[in-house]
Amino acid sequence: MKLIIITLVSGGIRVSNAAPGLWEQCRSQNGTEIECAGGLVCVPDVEHYGLCYLKVVKKSGQCGGLGWNVSCVNGTTCSRQNEGWASCEPTVDDLYRAAEWQQCDPKNSGNTCAHDLICVNDDDYHGLCVKQLMQG
Repeated sequence: MKLIIITLVSGGIRVSNAAPGLWEQCRSQNGTEIECAGGLVCVPDVEHYGLCYLKVVKKSGQCGGLGWNVSCVNGTTCSRQNEGWASCEPTVDDLYRAAEWQQCDPKNSGNTCAHDLICVNDDDYHGLCVKQLMQG
């Protein structure tokens, strides 16, 4: 759908075909979605409205939640914090394994904890690196 913006100015009417920019409205009350400018994506804000956000989000930026569908910059991954929020967090590799009591991903088969630690699930989305207790 193409957006046509009509603006009243002194001495006449001005018409613009410009796509909405960053943080501008891209969805109207009747549910019609207007394509955002390049590099942006329309994210539903409330039931009938939406705003344009970056398609690729920087470190610590919001990348997920209700209605979100954007990507994180290289070197980060979208980490869910709760139902309404996920953010782009640094990707952990073998050089930077998590220390004791630091957060890890319990579902990651590569385990991101330091070699003498295990990742224990502490809730639905995160784990903690702890020392493994010997069973007797």
